[in-house]
Amino acid sequence: MFALALFPDGTYHICKETDVIKGKTGCSIKYKNKKRYAGNIVAYNDSYNKLLNMKTKFESLKIKIPKQSRN
Repeated sequence: MFALALFPDGTYHICKETDVIKGKTGCSIKYKNKKRYAGNIVAYNDSYNKLLNMKTKFESLKIKIPKQSRN
């Protein structure tokens, strides 16, 4: 399973579900540089391509996810 993550700077990232550590106040997500950063999960899906389509659409429309709908 894959996760679509959103970082506080507005960057979207697709990672494996195993790269996400959930905490009480948010998530720690492993980025492509192998370091962990605070972020929120927008969606989980078995299909990488579906998440890639979502990521592309969100980035092109500059959609901001409200804080309460994250995680």
